[in-house]
Amino acid sequence: MAVLSHPDRDIAVVETAKGWAFRWADGSVRRVRGIEKANGYGPNCGALGRPYAETLKQAGLSRDAWCAQTAKRLRAWGFNLLGSGTDARINADGSFTTTEMIALSCWARDAGADCVIDVHPGPCGAMANPFSPQFAEICDRAARASCVPGAASRSLLGYFLDNELNWWGCGPWWEPGMLDAVLEKLPPEHSARRAAERLVRKKGGCEPDGYAKLPKAKREDLRRVFTRALAQRYFKTIVEAIRRYDPRHLVLGCRFAGVAGAPDIVWEMCGTWCDVVSLNCYPQADLASRQLTLGVDARILPDGYVRTEQWTPVPLAVMLKRRFAVAKTPLFISEWSFRGADIGQPRAESNGQELPNQALRAQAVSLFLDEMRRLPYVVGHAFYMWTDERFLSAAGVPETLNWGLVSLENAPHEQVVQAFAKGK
Repeated sequence: MAVLSHPDRDIAVVETAKGWAFRWADGSVRRVRGIEKANGYGPNCGALGRPYAETLKQAGLSRDAWCAQTAKRLRAWGFNLLGSGTDARINADGSFTTTEMIALSCWARDAGADCVIDVHPGPCGAMANPFSPQFAEICDRAARASCVPGAASRSLLGYFLDNELNWWGCGPWWEPGMLDAVLEKLPPEHSARRAAERLVRKKGGCEPDGYAKLPKAKREDLRRVFTRALAQRYFKTIVEAIRRYDPRHLVLGCRFAGVAGAPDIVWEMCGTWCDVVSLNCYPQADLASRQLTLGVDARILPDGYVRTEQWTPVPLAVMLKRRFAVAKTPLFISEWSFRGADIGQPRAESNGQELPNQALRAQAVSLFLDEMRRLPYVVGHAFYMWTDERFLSAAGVPETLNWGLVSLENAPHEQVVQAFAKGK
């Protein structure tokens, strides 16, 4: 049995005859199936407040009673991991594995403008600035706050560093454009810009204002060098800080935004320093052909695909295998889901595939679970999320996002939860 993680840790990442998995201190080996945002508050639905919390209040369901009910449900449906945003009391008996979120970008933002690289309006977040003189101290504070309480935990799997960071800068997301973004968007006194300017002078042989006039091949080389330095500093510093306070548990990556949510060099650096590389991924389910696909930009298609359109459906397994080959570290799907169109009024602008009804949504869930069991380099996944959401449109019409295992009335979506139960 090949062991990827340090053998003295409570949990190791190991390669078995059936593929990669986690091995616990008691010798048990398994993959994990998680749920996101399982708590008694529910999502903040804007003007409607928190309707899920109001449901529980009107039903007279106390926090402890709700946690006991939810734990029983999750076990029956085949879940063994409590992901981000879950209530710790669900795990009162210690039967679930848990994760913690460091949220390094939040710590960096609190430390001041120089401590973040904020060059992109969205949807993904500004990242902590590894070139800041304060970066090591910020990592130490964040790791100490998160890891000292978790170090003794027997339920904890490990730590996510952050969620859906903007690794590509302000250019097209499939290119390592952070150097251009830093030079164009950040003020002259910003430490990341000063680092970028030093690189242009040293490796480009010109002043920063001459960068745009360099040959294309030279600019691309400088972009790769800068992105490698940024990713190396980021992962090395925060992972070493985590290890100081908790050497026993795993580092689970930074939840990349999809299979193309960062340049290859960032995936490589993440795999070098982290025990697992995590990504949030919302595939499309073709139920007729029983295939999961992702819309991939034609400019970054794997070899063998004809570049005829800007977006081309590529099998999910192909893209995940490609990411595993780059990271050389097993993958954890930290968010995935499908929605149904028969629960309230859907919001058309939302992410993820929307199926016509709950029966087809359940089929898509079953297809995803089957695929994950077959892929040897996927060690686990976490479903987004526990409850549905509901917002008011401009016309005052409630628009429901059917993400949940349960409705805002706390009733299970039976066909979907049974798909999970059958796929244990």
